[in-house]
Amino acid sequence: IENINGAVINGTEERRFNEKHAEAIAGITIKLVNNKEFKSEEIGIIAPYNAQIVKIKEVLAKSTELIKINPEYFEQVQVSTIHSFQGQEKSVIIMNICDDEVKPTRLTARKELINVALSRAKELLIIVGNRDYLLNQNYFSKDETEIFKKIIESSEVINSEKL
Repeated sequence: IENINGAVINGTEERRFNEKHAEAIAGITIKLVNNKEFKSEEIGIIAPYNAQIVKIKEVLAKSTELIKINPEYFEQVQVSTIHSFQGQEKSVIIMNICDDEVKPTRLTARKELINVALSRAKELLIIVGNRDYLLNQNYFSKDETEIFKKIIESSEVINSEKL
């Protein structure tokens, strides 16, 4: 098993996840619900890979144990892949592009899937990812980096240290 920048490769199987991003997402989710800004059923978390979905659920469960919050409080937060989220909306969407300094797969580098993920939020969209990676044309097409650039320019960017 080899772990390369969030991609875990075991023989021919590749399972991509990013624990740092999962921890940030768990922290954001807990803050949103604890501050009573949103109910758990109003929050959706979208990631491109099943391995990241599993990791986010795992970290969220561990986080609630550590701060002694009833994990049932967060059971209604929907955590699923981009494909599973098609046709649904939530007040808050936390979108995770968990790849970092690895060649993106077709699950993260297609405008159509990016659009699906971005268009699910009714009130608040939070994107968890590496800004430099998303703007790097070695990994994404010019069109894709332009989409990310426009999003970043019209957003409030928060560094992970502030979470």
